[in-house]
Amino acid sequence: AIPKQSFEAERYISKDLAMVVREKVPPDSYTDPSPTANTKGLVVIAAPEKGPAGAAGVRRGDLLIQINGGAVTTAAAARIAIEKFIKDSPEKALVLLVQRGDKTYPISIMRSRK
Repeated sequence: AIPKQSFEAERYISKDLAMVVREKVPPDSYTDPSPTANTKGLVVIAAPEKGPAGAAGVRRGDLLIQINGGAVTTAAAARIAIEKFIKDSPEKALVLLVQRGDKTYPISIMRSRK
């Protein structure tokens, strides 16, 4: 069987954070020359600078490895963690741990009030 390709990977679109992530697929470990190649997590495929995630420092190509201290490897897990946190703690900062190259960064995101 042919391994799943990046365009076939499960995605999660967070309208609240203006961020899109996708699950890693087997070809990622071959096409990614960076230290994130074999790290488990979700690939950030969009985080516009004007949105909450982008403004906080999340960048396209980052590897999302934790949400509020909990590891995430599936789009469904990210959706559950983010949506539950926003519902239960709308006034608190959401903390993402992302890996960019060989460094990891904690990024706090405060959502703007509507």
